[in-house]
Parts: sequence; structure tokens; C-alpha cells
Amino acid sequence: MHILSVEHEHFSLVIALADGRDGAEFEEVVQTAGQRHLATNLVTAYVCSVGKCIFRIWNRKNHSFEETSILQANYPVIFDKIRYKFTLSFHREVLHPSVYTKLESLENIFQMQKTKENSYVSPAVLDFRDEPGDFELILHYQFRTIPQRVSFKFQVYPVNLDFKRDLPAMQRSVEVIHPRYLLIT
Repeated sequence: MHILSVEHEHFSLVIALADGRDGAEFEEVVQTAGQRHLATNLVTAYVCSVGKCIFRIWNRKNHSFEETSILQANYPVIFDKIRYKFTLSFHREVLHPSVYTKLESLENIFQMQKTKENSYVSPAVLDFRDEPGDFELILHYQFRTIPQRVSFKFQVYPVNLDFKRDLPAMQRSVEVIHPRYLLIT
């Protein structure tokens, strides 16, 4: 089941559920997160550093995969409890593509494969392993002779932890036990 896709003139990124998961299992995770979070906290943002992208996302309300503005899609579809299959496909005129992310657990997971059509594709299964928070996927490549850098950011949404409600309480608990300990968020 496709969850999200970004189409750019140089590449496309498709995010789907991994491990043969279906929509029912995904909806179960969404409902669990919805019960755990306040409705006002069950929001997120998607950001692409280049403006010329076609953005599609799974709409839970009408159970369809639909095109929308990246700015209007404010509900989470990437959760920390689900494995996702990312498929990154570059167009023919792209050279030397590489993918970078700051998460150490995902280092070197995107391996570029050259196709018969002389384009590049990189399938990868990402497991966020209970690592909620901001995630950034950085693409470096050369289009003809011009170096390019594109960043795609989203939030890996926690299923069992409400950041806006639970994190301040956890910080206060640590400050009581360790009054000189500085917490940086």
C-alpha cells in the first residue's frame, strides 16, 4: 500500500508499507496513535527544499491515495512502529546520485543500482525502531553537469508517546532527580 510519493523533474520517491502490510494494519496503528495523542497534537509537516514537486499522500478519511499540496498535508502517515519501503528512482540524465540521512541506524541503507536504461534506482526498507522525531532525507546528484541537493523532511510520528504532552513531564522528572542536568530539545 502506497503511503506517500514525491515526484520531481529529476527523481521520484515512493514510500509504501513494507513486509506485505495492508491498509487494515496501518489503520490500526493510526487509531492507536489517535487514541494516545490529543487531536491538536496529531499534526505534522512535510517539507521539500525544491518547490517543483508533485506530492501524493494517503488520505485516511476517504481511504485513497491523492495528490495535494505539500503544505496542506498536515497529518502523519510515517510512524515509529511500522517498517516502510522507500523506492528512489532517478531519471536518465542524473549522474552520481547518493542519499544521506543523519540517523546512524540507517547509514548506508540506500544503495544505488544502475538499470538497463542507464538510470539509477535505490530501494530500501526503513525501520525507524522507536526513533520518533524529525527525519531528513538528503539527495545529492548531478543533473547533466550541475550539482544538485534536495532535502525532504518529515516527522516520524510516535505511536505511544505524545511529545507535546509527555516530553515536558519527562524533562521535569529528570530535573527533579538531577537538578544540574541540562536538557536540550
